Amino acid sequence: MADRYDVLTARKSDPNDENSKTYFTKIGVMFKSKDKDAFMLKLSALPLSITNGEATLIIKPPSEQNDAPKPSGNNPYASQRRTQPVVTNNSVMDDDIPF
Repeated sequence: MADRYDVLTARKSDPNDENSKTYFTKIGVMFKSKDKDAFMLKLSALPLSITNGEATLIIKPPSEQNDAPKPSGNNPYASQRRTQPVVTNNSVMDDDIPF
């Protein structure tokens, strides 16, 4: 049994067409609680696709893919996070908000 599961919701690109593509969105995680007979479900969003008064959640083991965003376009550094402040003209631009 996996230590953690992804919680997904499904949405069809065209709800009126059976053959339309289905998109899955991760909206939370589920894992065993300290009480071994229970699970914890943490949702970061609520599913919008409700059919006949029911919302369907898909619970599955996490995919093998890394959760980090993939680079897009021609910028190979798009997914890299800056760890050092940028220095320009002897002034430091920092991402910290002063309040």
